[in-house]
Amino acid sequence: MTHFHSGISFAETGPIGDTIGGITGPVLNFTGLLVVYFSLREQFLSNQIQIQHFAEEQQRGANENTISTAFKIIDDLRAEARRIQDRLPLYGQGPTDLTQYIDLPDFKEPNYLPEPKLLQFQLTLDEIVTTEGYAFQRMVMDYFQRVGIETKVLRATLDMLLYLLVNSPLPLAQRMHLYQIVLAFYEPLVIDLLGGLEVFSQARQPIQELVDGVAALHGDLSNANEAFLDLAIHDPDGNW
Repeated sequence: MTHFHSGISFAETGPIGDTIGGITGPVLNFTGLLVVYFSLREQFLSNQIQIQHFAEEQQRGANENTISTAFKIIDDLRAEARRIQDRLPLYGQGPTDLTQYIDLPDFKEPNYLPEPKLLQFQLTLDEIVTTEGYAFQRMVMDYFQRVGIETKVLRATLDMLLYLLVNSPLPLAQRMHLYQIVLAFYEPLVIDLLGGLEVFSQARQPIQELVDGVAALHGDLSNANEAFLDLAIHDPDGNW
């Protein structure tokens, strides 16, 4: 009946099955490959997301540990600075007792009261001609020796903090905040300790370390601030 109307005989179905199998087989195989590919791709993306989350958690944990350690060091540094401040003038002698013999710049001009700051220029004791002569030099060196002894722990603690912050992965904004906290009490202490005598800081290594500590804090703060502003311009959606 079918043969009569269509002219095609279905009496022998083998060739037809082979034809259908030959056509659908590759299609099904390709479809299977697509399913496997998309499954593997989704698995890969899922793994990448998990790896990223794990890395972020590790970074967050590292930052929290660094901040906790930094604040512990800062507390120790502040306590040591307060101890030294309470002892001023050291052994009854302050820097003003010595600077009265030398001619240092006077910034106390009318209507001009700048923030106290360390003097940036350097002098040698041999360059200072005073009525005290070598007696003045001995007094300065003796005072520097006392300052060096009193600030030994302070200087070591600051070095520890600077090393931690410079080598830490903390975001720039957090590092800037920590630098500002330390500068707020460390720099005034050094100014009170030296009071102009920092121009002779090269005469004693401990005194130079005190001055360098202030410069390092300002330098690291400035570098972090510049990097922060640069990131804010080029990556406004970033996490700094």
